[in-house]
Amino acid sequence: MADYRQSGEKVVVFSFFHSVLEGIEKSFHPVGRIDGSIASEARLALIAKLADVEGHALLLAQIDAGGVGLNIQAASVVVLMEPQWKPSTENQAIARVYRMGQTRRVIVHRLLARESIDERLTDVLRKKQEIFDDHVRDSSVKAASEEAVATGLAARLIEEEVRRVGGGSSPR
Repeated sequence: MADYRQSGEKVVVFSFFHSVLEGIEKSFHPVGRIDGSIASEARLALIAKLADVEGHALLLAQIDAGGVGLNIQAASVVVLMEPQWKPSTENQAIARVYRMGQTRRVIVHRLLARESIDERLTDVLRKKQEIFDDHVRDSSVKAASEEAVATGLAARLIEEEVRRVGGGSSPR
């Protein structure tokens, strides 16, 4: 944290656990903390406060409350205090900082405790991501769709369907 303080970086720390956020809050004095008890307007005010601070500032967020639907591009550093069961939870939290309008490189730190459940959970998450990538991102449906677009089949099917439902010509 000292390096980020010295370089004037703004940091967002995400954790699932209130007790973790409370401990960080006592030690590092953030501009605020977003959790489930904070109303939407107050969340936006905390994000604005982070952006308004000249130089280094820290914002804490419970990952379920601050990891979805917010734009925190004033920050350029994300700290994930523990792995999450769903990879999308972490991805969405990181995306709060890495948003359209972000002009700086975003650095992400994932903290893991050695010889703990964190190691096992990280292995399970990696395997889940591999399964997702193998079956969703590289699927036969995707390949067929790309082929249909490349050969013009998709356009022909759309034109035929528009004619069938009585729309006359296609909307080109």
